[in-house]
Amino acid sequence: MKKPIIFIAILILCHSIVYSQTDAMNNTFKAGIGGAFLGDGDLFGPALDFEYVFRLNDFMALSPRIMFATFQRTEYEWGHQFNVRHSNTLDLCTTIMPSHRKLNWLSLSAGLSLRHLSGSFGSGWLKKNGDEKYNKFGKLEYPTYIDENAIGFTSSVDMRLLKRHHMIGGIKGSMQAFYTNQDIAWILSFYVGYF
Repeated sequence: MKKPIIFIAILILCHSIVYSQTDAMNNTFKAGIGGAFLGDGDLFGPALDFEYVFRLNDFMALSPRIMFATFQRTEYEWGHQFNVRHSNTLDLCTTIMPSHRKLNWLSLSAGLSLRHLSGSFGSGWLKKNGDEKYNKFGKLEYPTYIDENAIGFTSSVDMRLLKRHHMIGGIKGSMQAFYTNQDIAWILSFYVGYF
């Protein structure tokens, strides 16, 4: 929990330094919360993401983003299986923002994605549906541990739904495809931002 708080503090500090030297609309800090789907294990879980949008001009920006997600699944069908994953992802994206007034609520991003994935999974026999005739007990197998790094591609669509004073809010959908382990992840988050 300390790492996300330290990262948020660093982003806010960087935003304050850059914001004091540029125009008000140049840079934006966004914080989002939502859900993620991890293709490796078909797992769903909550996700937090933090993004800093550094505008280069009216059409283009650089957007580093960090995301934290936790996935967990437990199944009791015929036995007990558990699958827990923790994902920390860093995305370095180029963002394109249409300048036309009818489309200025939309932005598209694409870039490089780096991920660290850790967790464990295993299985064993427990009872099924609380029915005594299906009750089976056994020793839980030793878990298998995962600790891997992956590199890949990320893309996202950002739709701004609200803009008031120096605050914005919206929804963002992202897809991450990792080449080194042939994994994929989808993220949908609601965000608030400050510019």
